[in-house]
Amino acid sequence: MGAFSVLPFGRVSLLGFWVGLVIIAAVIAAGFAIDMHGLRPDHIPAWWPPKVGNENTAALLAALPGPATATAGLIAAWLLIMGMIRRLHDRGFGGLLLVWKILIMAGLGWTAWNIERLVPDNMGAAISAVTGIVFALLFLRLLIICLFLRGQIGDNRYGADPAR
Repeated sequence: MGAFSVLPFGRVSLLGFWVGLVIIAAVIAAGFAIDMHGLRPDHIPAWWPPKVGNENTAALLAALPGPATATAGLIAAWLLIMGMIRRLHDRGFGGLLLVWKILIMAGLGWTAWNIERLVPDNMGAAISAVTGIVFALLFLRLLIICLFLRGQIGDNRYGADPAR
């Protein structure tokens, strides 16, 4: 497969992943540019930003990205997840490792965010700090695997060596 793909099959080299990150950054920048400069006020949909609730809700919704940025963000998230799975394949790991890490990190993030409501005051800060550290370590390991470590040399069960 090529250096960049929208499907989670096969392997991608370290260089190919970095090229994919540049493409992802370009997609996000294009969406932002379209929202900021490409849509003149007379072309912005009347429903954006949505007008619901009180002024706090309206301020929150006004801070949301425009339609093009939101669409570009979804596309970029998909491309990033596919690229990360292919990098894990290049290292010999399955894509489920990413799923498990995301689930664990989501749980840790939720715990750190809501801990004050769940435990007495004297324990909340300590538990929040520990969950934050574990979250950071899991995220750092994933970043190191995807951004800096070379893939397995030669073929593996996910395909041919993309660095050759």
